[in-house]
Amino acid sequence: MHDQHIFDIQEFTAKTTHSLRFYSCEKLPQPIIDQLIRLLEKRISVDLFVGETIPANRTSEPFYFYKVIGLGRDGANLYRGTQFSGNRSIICQRDFDQIIRIDTESQSVQFYSSNEEEYKSFAGLLELNTSVEDGFNRESGDISISFSAENKISLKNSKVSLSWSVLNADGIEIDGLGAVMNSGTEQFLITENRIINLFARNQHSKKIKSIFIPVVERPQIFYDVQFLNPSSNKFVSLPEESGRGVFGVSKGNKVRVLWEVRNAEKVRVEPSGSGDHKGQVEFYPDGQYQLEITASLQNANESKRILIQEFPVPVFREALVKVNPKFNTNELFEIDDARLRAYQFLEKRGALSYSKVSDLWNVASNSSDQIEEMIKAPNFKRFYDEHSIEKLNKSIGERIKSYFRNEPSVITLIKSMQKYYE
Repeated sequence: MHDQHIFDIQEFTAKTTHSLRFYSCEKLPQPIIDQLIRLLEKRISVDLFVGETIPANRTSEPFYFYKVIGLGRDGANLYRGTQFSGNRSIICQRDFDQIIRIDTESQSVQFYSSNEEEYKSFAGLLELNTSVEDGFNRESGDISISFSAENKISLKNSKVSLSWSVLNADGIEIDGLGAVMNSGTEQFLITENRIINLFARNQHSKKIKSIFIPVVERPQIFYDVQFLNPSSNKFVSLPEESGRGVFGVSKGNKVRVLWEVRNAEKVRVEPSGSGDHKGQVEFYPDGQYQLEITASLQNANESKRILIQEFPVPVFREALVKVNPKFNTNELFEIDDARLRAYQFLEKRGALSYSKVSDLWNVASNSSDQIEEMIKAPNFKRFYDEHSIEKLNKSIGERIKSYFRNEPSVITLIKSMQKYYE
């Protein structure tokens, strides 16, 4: 480990007040081991993932092995850290709020705070695997601690139950409670993010464990309703009517609903039955489809209802004339003359004499020229703006809404349809 990296880690860990989690793909140098011992003497919880620094054949690294075992006797919790297999870095988390990561291949150093996305991924690696298989060098007679909270997250100003059970210890203390029995349950009032440490000792060793309880306001539910656009073959978000969870979609469109729930312990999505905090569902609505998302944390509950209405006829999209889609931006008009199409159809079947064909062609061409001249006129844009299909569609919508003025649910769906087609 480079001297600069040793300095960075010492500086970072020196500010620890309650808990430290540490993984290194390299053997810890003596200055870092000494720093961890100083933290343990202050009753700071240290979780150390030994990873692959100690090989299966321990006799090849006897001195380093006994140094690590010594940290365990001084209070550190030792784990194999199988989740770090092949990870060539050093990761250290301080008080569940800051992370330093050193890439041993590129020699780069990064710092992350708990409000950053990268922090969450590295903090996930440092989550404890409390199974027996992940414990490192556990022996009979060692202090064994089970320390847990009823809720992984808590509402502000709520009470959370903490439970503990300790074996092979002569004395046990918990922050805020002082000396306690070997097992028990106690409620804590949580007003802000809190780390609670348990300290246990016997004649030969000691152990320190911590629990982190983050505080949140209440559950939050986010969702996005999309339809598969036939022209682009990509999902596009549907407009929502006034935040009421009502959406309109034309018949035959595939729909996708994505959701994410934050600050909740329990989640339920019906009718899919999913309990995932984040997910999606795809379907073809048949008439009307309702999806409900509920989330709870302690005594706080949130729910969102999503209603998707399928419309068999695209009322607000009916085209009365064939307009080139580029017209609105380029002021171009693609003339689709039915007489010319009729001429082409009859000509292919030999149903017209030469003179009749010539007369029809001349009339059609003259009419097309007249239309093109009219389109080029300065006042055509004003005329189109006054009588455009978009304006006509809105007029139709207003008449329908007036008809259903005593049916609020119908009005809501019609507005959603308008937004969908616009």
